[in-house]
Formats: sequence, structure tokens, C-alpha cells
Amino acid sequence: MLAFLLLIYAIPVYLVFIRFKVLPFNLLAKIAVAIPPIVAFTFLWFAFGRYTPMAQNVYAQADVVQISPEVSGPVTKVFVVENLRVRRGDPLFEIDKSTFQYACTQAEAQIVAAEQNAAGQLATLASAQEGILQAEASLAASKENLTGTKANAESAGQNVTGAKASLEAARANTSNTKAQLALADTNRQRYAELVKAGAETRANLDDAVKNAEVARGNFDAARQDEIRAQAAVSSAEAQVLTAGAAVLAASAQVNANEAVVAQAKATRRKAEVQIDPEAAVQGVLANKDSIRPDQKYLIDRVTQSLERYKQATAFLNGRDAGVIQAEQALNLSRYNLAHTTIFSPCDGMISSMNLTVGSYVRTGTPIMAVTDFSQWRLKAPVPENWLELVRPNDRVLYSLRNYPGQVREAEVQSIGRGVVHGQSVPNGNMPDPDSRFVRQTDTPDDQSDFIVLIRVEDDRQNEPLRVGATGRITIFASGGIPVVNTLATIIHWIFSITDYFFPKPSALVLTGLACIAGGIYYVMRRKTPSI
Repeated sequence: MLAFLLLIYAIPVYLVFIRFKVLPFNLLAKIAVAIPPIVAFTFLWFAFGRYTPMAQNVYAQADVVQISPEVSGPVTKVFVVENLRVRRGDPLFEIDKSTFQYACTQAEAQIVAAEQNAAGQLATLASAQEGILQAEASLAASKENLTGTKANAESAGQNVTGAKASLEAARANTSNTKAQLALADTNRQRYAELVKAGAETRANLDDAVKNAEVARGNFDAARQDEIRAQAAVSSAEAQVLTAGAAVLAASAQVNANEAVVAQAKATRRKAEVQIDPEAAVQGVLANKDSIRPDQKYLIDRVTQSLERYKQATAFLNGRDAGVIQAEQALNLSRYNLAHTTIFSPCDGMISSMNLTVGSYVRTGTPIMAVTDFSQWRLKAPVPENWLELVRPNDRVLYSLRNYPGQVREAEVQSIGRGVVHGQSVPNGNMPDPDSRFVRQTDTPDDQSDFIVLIRVEDDRQNEPLRVGATGRITIFASGGIPVVNTLATIIHWIFSITDYFFPKPSALVLTGLACIAGGIYYVMRRKTPSI
């Protein structure tokens, strides 16, 4: 820039002192000619750097959104082509939906199965509760039967005692009647001998015979009573045995019914664990005193499990976990199905597209890019000693080299707070004073350029902004100074015109132009008459 200004100043000096020699070019003139540019350049260098800092290696930037599918599958439709302008929400391409539709149908079936399973668990719990009621009723009946059989056994025992007493009485009666029979037989024999001897009458003998016959009948009757008493004792003892067997059978039935009750309660606890584990765990904790000392650690484990269950129950709001899991699977399937069609996330242009129908795309793999045209900015590296007065919202002039001679206005968006070689990277080593000559993090440079972001608008239909386009800016720091602002604006406009020569001509072209200019100058010198 300063060289350009020096060239502008040198042209009239050349014309006045050398070409037309209006004034003599002596020592005083040389000093007078040298002082203004030195003073002016010193002032302008300071003024331009402080009030209108410039940067010429600026480039345009916009957000580029990579388009990656969230599901994998073959592409069935492609709606866009390279460099096509799209709006936010426009479809880009579509992935085969059949697999994801099947997954949704399967997930819906899993919800029905989970709900049926939850209903089945409730039915199992109700059935277990009914089984407990029936088992407890059977147990109560068997206990009542046991009580009755025990009473019958006691009654049978009392009958044996009575029968034995009757047997003893019958045996005593038999002994008495037997003694009376022996006495009557003796009297009958004695009277028979006395009758033969003529000592007694026939009538007394007949009485003795009758008495013997009566004694014989009494003895026989007593003997029959004894036999009946013995049979009664045997019958009573058989009843005792039968009652004992009934007691044993009733006791066995009670034990069996108690086992059935225990099994029914175990079934209910299992069903409760499926539906309400908290109640089952509380039941275990209620009986923790009966746990062996070597298993006391289980109490803490069960308690922790109970706390986790309470948290999960509060999160699930009392709903069945299987049903919620199936619903989440359905939501995921519907989410995947909805994302088989990929839409543009912003207004912009398609770029880097490499996609055709039939291509297989994978989750997270970029397929194309959409350049977001809603927010444009220029990134301008500005020397650190020119940033003192630069503030956000300061006015900026910028020109892009793909539109030479076009100067636009913008605003400062933000000023960077750091650069990479100022970043601290701890490595455990002491500082190296010579390491500043190596470009790396945590190493100072001789001079740093900080990034200034310029907010720009893509508001010219025939001159759209392009990502990566280079150019130059002039910042009017804190409003600047009017005279310096005007001069900086003129200089910026002149440099925007010189962008027609960008990229710079090759050495061969420059040499050719120099030869042509020299030839023209030589011819003009030859045609000029000498004085």
C-alpha cells in the first residue's frame, strides 16, 4: 500500500524535476522532495495501523454441515444433485424403509406380548393367592379331623379300660361260679353215697342234683360272660389301633396340607417378586433374625437392591418394566423409520455429493455436505499492535478478489482472544528459551496475528459469496479519523481494482510487458526532436 502511494507521489516529482525540469533538482530540492513522503508515510503508517487497520489475506467462511444418515441401508431415492440450492426441510435422499417398517411391526407385537405377560403375572398372583386360601382351608379341615380322630382314640382307650374291667369282673364271676359248681358236685356225690348207705333220703339227693345243675348253668353263663368280655376287650383294643392309625393319617394329612400351604405361599412370593419385588424383599428383611450369622452380609445386599428397586419404580412411575421396554423399542423403531428420509438441516447448497440410487449408506458416514448460507463471515488475521481500538460492530470495508472493483460494507463481529502458539500444553518440562524459533504451541512468536471475524451478508443475487473466496478488509477502528478514513477508502478502492490482476501475472508475462513498454518508450524518444 505504501509503495503504491510512493508511486503516486513519485510521478509528479519525476514530471516536475526530471521530465520537464520545471525546477532544478539540486540538493535542497532533493531534501524537500524526500521530507514529505517520510513524514507522510510515518503518519500514515501509524494512522492506518491504529485507526484503519487493513488485512489482505482474508477469506470468506460459512458453516458446512456434513449429512450423515442415522440409519444404514440401501438408497432408494435421491432428490438432489451437486450444487443445487435447497431450503431447510427439503428431502435429500431416502433409505429403504421395509426393514424399519418390519421392526416397527415387531415392536408393536412385543408391546402386546409384554402387556399379556404383565396380565399373566397378575393372574398368577391371583391364582397363587387363591391357592393359599384353598390350602389353608384344607389345612384347617385336616387339623379339625386330627382333633376328632384324637378324641376317638381317647374314647377308644377309655373303652378298652372299661372292657378290661368287665373282663376282670367276668373272670371273678366265673371263678365264683366254678367254686359253687365244685361245691354242688361234691354235695351231690356225698348225698349219692349217703343215699346208697341209707343215711339220706332220695329227696335230699334230688335237691343236691338240682343244686349241682343250677351251679353248672351259672358256671356256663359266667364262662360265656367272660368270653364276651374278652371279645369286648379285643374289639376295644382293635378300635384303639384303628383310632391310632386314623390319628397318624390325620397328622400326615396336616403335614401334607402345611407343605401345600408353604408351596402356595412360595408361589405367591415368586409372583410378588415379578410384580412387586419390594413386598418380597420386605418379607425377607422381616425375617432377618432367622438368618445364619455367616449369611448376614446378604441383608446389606438385599437392602441395596431394595433401594435400587425403589428408585427404578419411582422412575417407571409404577408401570411394568417389560411394557416400558417394549414401548421404548417401538419408539426407537419409529425413530429409525422416520429417519430413513434425510432432510436438509438448513438453507444452502449441496456439495461434495457422492450418492446414487442403490448405494449402501452406513450410520454416521458422511454422504454429502450442505453449505449453510444463512450466516457468512470473513476471517481476517490482523496484527496484534493494530487491535487496540478495534471493537465489535465497527464498520468494515471489504472486497473479494472474485469480484474485482466491488467494495462492500460489513461489521466487526468479534475479535479473537488467542492463537495456537499461545496455548499452554503441560508436558512436565522446563521452558526452553530458544524454542520460540520453532512454531509450536506454548511458544511465543515474534508477532502474532489475531483473528477478527467480520459479519457479512450474502445480499447480492448476481454476486453471491463463495466459501473460501479471498480478499481484503479495512476496519474503521472505533469510528476512525475522517481524513484517514477517506484516504483508506480510496486506497481500498484502488486495491480492489488491482484485483483484476489476481492471481499475479507470471514472470514471462511481466517480462513481455516490460519489453513492450521499453520498445514504445524507445520509439517515442527517437521521434522526439532534439533541442
